[in-house]
Amino acid sequence: MDLERTRIFFGHARGNMLSMLAGAGAVAMVMSVGGVSSWALTVWGVLFCSACAAVLWLEHHVLRTGLHQGNHRRMLRIRIAIGAVASGFYGVSSWMLPFEVPVLQEALLFILLSAVVTVGSLSFAVMPAHYLSISGATLGPLTARFIWQYLQQGDRFHLLLLVIALGWLGFVLSKARAVSRTAIQAVELNQALHDEIAEHRRTREAMRVMAMHDALTGLGNRRYFDQVLRRAIANARRSGTGFGLVALDLNEFKPVNDRLGHAAGDQLLQSVALRLRDGLREGDFCARLGGDEFALLLFGPLDEEGMDRTATELRRRFEAVHYLDCVQTAVRSTASIGWAVYPDDGQDFASLMAVADARMYRDKPYSDRSTARTGDASAPVQRNGNAISS
Repeated sequence: MDLERTRIFFGHARGNMLSMLAGAGAVAMVMSVGGVSSWALTVWGVLFCSACAAVLWLEHHVLRTGLHQGNHRRMLRIRIAIGAVASGFYGVSSWMLPFEVPVLQEALLFILLSAVVTVGSLSFAVMPAHYLSISGATLGPLTARFIWQYLQQGDRFHLLLLVIALGWLGFVLSKARAVSRTAIQAVELNQALHDEIAEHRRTREAMRVMAMHDALTGLGNRRYFDQVLRRAIANARRSGTGFGLVALDLNEFKPVNDRLGHAAGDQLLQSVALRLRDGLREGDFCARLGGDEFALLLFGPLDEEGMDRTATELRRRFEAVHYLDCVQTAVRSTASIGWAVYPDDGQDFASLMAVADARMYRDKPYSDRSTARTGDASAPVQRNGNAISS
């Protein structure tokens, strides 16, 4: 919240130096008419412009580096301090006027400085500390001059100016406080709305991830796989390129699950998913279709020889044992692997899956074939309608 207010404050402050310089020009004219020497006006103007230059440099620095949680409070304190110094030169101008000047010139100076305070208070309502420092630095010295002259001369006109100055200052600050409260509430409401929108987006993204990913392994689920495969077919058909589909089924998962428990089975699936994910190239896709079934989509130019090498590499990865922390046991689980290439083995979803499943079934150990998902031991693998061996 403080960061957002600081950003709004610096946004309002940007370009404010023109109005400050215009106010300084008007004050300099009053001082010149009132008899202030040229060298004193020159020194005053140089110092005032130096303070304005410091403000401009800070605003440029903030614009270049930006505001964040690590620097916004420090930048705000520096900006308020420099602004108070610049406003202090307005206040000093009231003591540079000779005491014997006509009271109308003092009244004119009071009007000018009151305008400065009013503009500053309403422009920077989002940051009360700033407009309070402007008010004190600008009207404080002028009020002190009125008090001094009244005590020294007993002039009731200066008493009237003092009362008007204090009354006007109180009026402006009360209005600025109301505007400040409204502005701060608006900032808080805007920030709350922003947080609500961000939370809604995070929730929506989390729901999307949950709907498209397997909760146990973090891989894509069957729904996500179906979408990616259908999209890959459409893209390949449009561009005239190919891709590979790999179907993978664990061979020794059920004994592990039955003998060591479901926790061990879950950890084995997570270990398998990690190995598959680590072996993917950038742009490839891996999913858990359910149970101990996995699938991979490999994009890029592929042929039978390339897919055979991929299957061999996957089998090599499964030669290493899986260490299951939950049961303090190392287990080995090989995999049956089948593959299909678009467009050689099929040009639609069903054909590619059928070819990959059939090859995977023929890769299974004989004892496991009775529990294979599809196919028959004697069924040939179909390739665009023709029987092939694999």
